[in-house]
Amino acid sequence: MAARRRKGSGRRRGWRSILFFLEGVFRLFIKNIPWLILVLVLAGLVLGIRKFLYADSGLFVQKIVIEPAGVLSPNQLAQLESAVLGKNILKIDLKAIARRLEQNPEIREARIQRIFPFTVRVEIAERKPIAFIHFSPRGSFGLIGDDGFILDIFPKTDSSFPTVEAFGLGIKEPAIGACLKSRGFVEVVRFLKAFSQHPLARRETVSKISLDHLNSISVTFGPGPEIKLGQDPVSHLKNLEKIVYLFEGEGRSGIEYVDLQYGNVIVKRK
Repeated sequence: MAARRRKGSGRRRGWRSILFFLEGVFRLFIKNIPWLILVLVLAGLVLGIRKFLYADSGLFVQKIVIEPAGVLSPNQLAQLESAVLGKNILKIDLKAIARRLEQNPEIREARIQRIFPFTVRVEIAERKPIAFIHFSPRGSFGLIGDDGFILDIFPKTDSSFPTVEAFGLGIKEPAIGACLKSRGFVEVVRFLKAFSQHPLARRETVSKISLDHLNSISVTFGPGPEIKLGQDPVSHLKNLEKIVYLFEGEGRSGIEYVDLQYGNVIVKRK
């Protein structure tokens, strides 16, 4: 009998605990009803305003401003207009549009802005070609940007850009949209940009750059000779002034290469 009484009293205590808990929850609910009502009212206002703005024809995109003008091809422009014009300016996915534009290898970055009430602004940062690149003696030539992206492919080159021979990188053919991630190519870009400010650039043009598997770089001005600059070609720019005399007269054609890698000037004649 005592065991039954203990069992019955334990059940009653359990029910009382549940009732106390429910009572506490109810009081808390009653206490916060004003706040709950306020939150619901605000949420309703936000949803109502949002629905009103989405339906407002005055917020439909009517104009696209592209800078710089003329940077997009007719096909790219048509796709952009299809995705934007006549759409509510608040519902346009700016990041998705930017990603779509950046699929073009010639576009480094696209920045999209809303200009209320009905204009979308598109700012394009283009990739600038810096050289032709040749990965194998019988392969095609890729037109490459300064960040390593292949912009186009050609069967042969012209004198508009220098040619980078990168036969030691293990790549057979260039592919549009591929990105060359090579420390040596980064040094090539640094050298070309630095050389453009060098006094020698007024009289000599870089015609070829050789990049080997060790990221060592050799540069050829015009018809030659080859100048070996090693893995840090920019650091040897100052030494170019020491060999300017070698480019004067007919003696130039009798030089096989000039080595500036080790601080002094080594001239190898044919």
